[in-house]
Amino acid sequence: MPQPGRWNEDLQADYAGKFYRLCFAHPAVMAITWWDSCDAHSFLPGGGLLREDACPKPIYHVLKRLIHE
Repeated sequence: MPQPGRWNEDLQADYAGKFYRLCFAHPAVMAITWWDSCDAHSFLPGGGLLREDACPKPIYHVLKRLIHE
């Protein structure tokens, strides 16, 4: 995981994509929860799936592909 203060949209998408692939590789995992949908109110700066203006971030597209393809 990146050090505090070094998180950006590309690292978020890469890390989360790998993490969810790993999770879903285990047969007991049936669902995911992402607590902050938008950066505007995220407890972690930049932790949402959408930017403050509600535009999708790279992580949104990564998770969409993992879920639907």
